[in-house]
Amino acid sequence: MAALRPDLVILTDAQAPFLEDKLRDLGIRSVAVPTRSLADIFVSIDEIGRATGTQARAADLARRTRASLDNTRALTRNLPRPSVLFVVDRTPGTLRDMTVAAQGSFLADLIDIAGGRITAAPAKSGYLNVSKDAILTLDPEVIIDLVHWSKGRFAEHPELVWHDLPELRAVREGRLCPLRDEFLPHASQFVADTAKLLAKLIHPEAFGGGTK
Repeated sequence: MAALRPDLVILTDAQAPFLEDKLRDLGIRSVAVPTRSLADIFVSIDEIGRATGTQARAADLARRTRASLDNTRALTRNLPRPSVLFVVDRTPGTLRDMTVAAQGSFLADLIDIAGGRITAAPAKSGYLNVSKDAILTLDPEVIIDLVHWSKGRFAEHPELVWHDLPELRAVREGRLCPLRDEFLPHASQFVADTAKLLAKLIHPEAFGGGTK
């Protein structure tokens, strides 16, 4: 990083404890921004705008992002709110070592805007490690499965993986939604796009598609 000679390094609050002091010792300026909740993302946009001298552009981005989120919220406001399990990580090809979005995460906030309700309990970090038994207890109506390995030696078919739990309501009713967009699990300026994508999966009927 020092060889790149950056004027500024943007860190998340999770990265800051490991990198902030090292960057300071190298004489590199850094800014740590919060990323846990949806509200944090707007704080981050503002702080990055201030740090880079682009406050007007940051304010415009925040305004457009809020407007897009409001549009998605309006589309789903009066629809049923199915329970949603959002799997952000697991061992490829298996249902082991699963990490899911919990209440308190920005993904839970986006699920709420998209017309669903997150099943996992609150967690300080916003994420929980869960077992197959725990998922059976939650029995979500919709499963959103972020697939990190869609090509190469670890490529998989998520539908086959989840058939290991055929008793789950989401599996029985065909409400398993694999996603391969890498920007999804990251708190970023793309949260409005993520919310709309989630709404299309949870409530396809609101976008001209049939119900599942």
